[in-house]
Parts: sequence; C-alpha cells; structure tokens
Amino acid sequence: MKRNRSLIFLAGIFLALVVISLIVQIAPQASSQISATPFYHRVYPELDPATITAIRVIDSEGEGITLRLDTTNERWVYEATGAIFSTDVVDNMTMTLSLLPYLQTLPAPTEAELRSYGLTQDQALFVAAVTEEGQSHALLIGLLTPSETSYYVLVDERPEVYIVERAAIDYIAAVTRSAYGEARATSTP
Repeated sequence: MKRNRSLIFLAGIFLALVVISLIVQIAPQASSQISATPFYHRVYPELDPATITAIRVIDSEGEGITLRLDTTNERWVYEATGAIFSTDVVDNMTMTLSLLPYLQTLPAPTEAELRSYGLTQDQALFVAAVTEEGQSHALLIGLLTPSETSYYVLVDERPEVYIVERAAIDYIAAVTRSAYGEARATSTP
C-alpha cells in the first residue's frame, strides 16, 4: 500500500514535469535582443571631435585660455602667446566635449533658479568650442547638484538646464587650470 502511494506520487511528479515541459515549448520565447535604455545621453550627439578648431574656457573672474588649431602645422596653440599646447590633451578635451554626458534636463529656470544653480556670469565657468564649419557651442557650467555627482549646465541657446556628469566637467576645469598656468608662465619674461 505504501509502495503504491509512492508510485502514484512519483507518477504525479513525472506528469507535472511533462506538462511544464510542454508549456515551456509551446509558450512564445522572449526576444533574445535586449533593448537597453542608456543611463546617460550626449549633450552634443552630432559633434565630431575632429572638427573642433578652437576652445575657450573662462572662469567666473574672467580669466581663462583660448586654444586654437594652427592648421598650417596641425598643432594646438595658446591664442594669447602662440605657444604650442599638447595635442593629446586637446584631443581628450575635444573628445570630452563631443561625448559630454548628461543625466536629465530641468525645465527652463527662473532668475532665482539660475542664481541657485550657479548659472550666472559671476559664478559660472564658460566653455566654448568652434568647429571648422564655423559652428559654435557654448556651455555655462554652474554649481554641483546636491548629490555632488553632476553640475547644472546651460547649453548653447537651449532653454532647459542640463544635469551633466561631474567627471567630464572636472576634467575640462583641471586641464584649463593647468593650461592657464602654463600660458601665464610662457607669457612671463
């Protein structure tokens, strides 16, 4: 009797596994292609870094640098002094501008919000790039967001505020500080 119960129990499990197997084979399979939504978006998705011919960075005190591509010898130079600047560093800067990642945008800010975001001339960092086609791109970089992982940024003539990844902005700012120091050193007799 006990043996019959065990046999009936095993037959029931076997039958359940057969049913499950049939259902899995009959059910439509999920697509093997995974469609991922990017975590970041690019501020300038169409900007080719190879087309950038000038970069200007100015801090809130009005000090900064302008680098331009000298097309006669394909070298980057300080606009003020004509001194040669590292091509590798400028290539990284142009690539950073081209790939500039943002998380989200905020609606067009009020005057009070502009000040609280640090997006006023007396608080912000200004970055501009010009392409060989004469197209100009400008960023007004404000304060860090409360999470301190990104910055508030105004882009070109766009009304919304971009929340831009901190590392990209910190890189541009660090290179600029270093380059500004070099430019001042080379212009001093």
